[in-house]
Amino acid sequence: MSYFEWVQDLQRLFREEEEVTRREYQLLDRAFERVMREANVKTCSIARQPWR
Repeated sequence: MSYFEWVQDLQRLFREEEEVTRREYQLLDRAFERVMREANVKTCSIARQPWR
């Protein structure tokens, strides 16, 4: 079960799969933009950093 399914069940909200997917991508897009903004502020290139 995904986090989104768990929250949906807790709140008794039942959505279609397309709506859940759309909202998930919106959250991921916002998170990515925040990370990129922070990387630019700190003048680091996260794309070139090795994964540990």
